[in-house]
Amino acid sequence: MAFTTNDTNSADNKTSIDYSRATLRVTFGVIASLALLGNGLVCAVILRGRSMLKNSYNMMILSLAFTDMFTGRVHVIKAKLNA
Repeated sequence: MAFTTNDTNSADNKTSIDYSRATLRVTFGVIASLALLGNGLVCAVILRGRSMLKNSYNMMILSLAFTDMFTGRVHVIKAKLNA
């Protein structure tokens, strides 16, 4: 009987690990998608208003937005490959 109990606990443990991995993947997917969307909007706003590119801080914000957008894209690809 002890083996049956251990097997049941082992199966329950695997199920909870699978749920936690799935939850983590979904969470990272949502964060990466929001990063793509938000940073894409920042890039679009700055690039549409060409006068905004005259300020050095706007150039830095644009550079950070592009970098963050591509980092989010890498996380989306990584999440899909691990699924």
